[in-house]
Amino acid sequence: MNPSPRDESATSACAGAVLATSSVRMGAPGLTRNLGRGGQPSGLARKRHILGAMCLLPLVVLAGCGEIAEVEGEVTWTCPSDVADELGFASRVVAFHPGNGAGFGAEEAVVGAPMGLGEVNGGLDVLTLGDGGSVVVELAADAVDCEGPDLIVFENPFAVGDFVYTELGQVSVSLDGEHWHAFPCDADGAYPHEGCGGVGYVYAGAEPTLDARDPTVAGGDAFDLADVGVDRVRYVRIVDLERTNGLRAPPSRGFDLDAVGIARGHALARP
Repeated sequence: MNPSPRDESATSACAGAVLATSSVRMGAPGLTRNLGRGGQPSGLARKRHILGAMCLLPLVVLAGCGEIAEVEGEVTWTCPSDVADELGFASRVVAFHPGNGAGFGAEEAVVGAPMGLGEVNGGLDVLTLGDGGSVVVELAADAVDCEGPDLIVFENPFAVGDFVYTELGQVSVSLDGEHWHAFPCDADGAYPHEGCGGVGYVYAGAEPTLDARDPTVAGGDAFDLADVGVDRVRYVRIVDLERTNGLRAPPSRGFDLDAVGIARGHALARP
């Protein structure tokens, strides 16, 4: 790790496309939203048709970096909505594109709950992205927009006196793995770099009694889906921004991802 004192894109994590109809009802009483492709609001739920002889078969996109599952049609939930803790975190890495200086850690490190070490030590159970590297993870359940933060991204910043070592990442979310919504990130501004990942100390793991899915105590960086105008997501992408306030030495250059969690009461089990 190294030391500091959300643009929407249509880039696919894997080759191919996932086309699905999504009609989603928010948990807030009386509020119903019909979502189109990628969780984007539309006046009516829209059907997407795939041309060719396979158009009636379930759609699954396959690529060398992983497999994106079909997004089912109509989904409803009421807030709060929750799942067992083992479903409250990332379940697998869909795509990992290491940048220069990566090499520390393994993809398995980002699956499940965070293993932070608090304020004075950066956790070592991480996957280093390298300069400009990126990773896409799939959540074990869908994160849904309820009141307050919906997702928590855990990195491994730490402090030396009043100095906070940070390596910043841009966080984006997607329902289908194709259409992405990026949280505006003030990477060039002053600490604490509003909207960026890689800023908040990680207390979950260092203190076993802490709820790793409670953004008020777990640490990490919390994100509200309402800030990017979506109601439900399944995939989270982090891209290293090559912004640090310290040395960037291989094999641990760049954003060090520990875990991605769904805030308690903001998770929806998939059928």
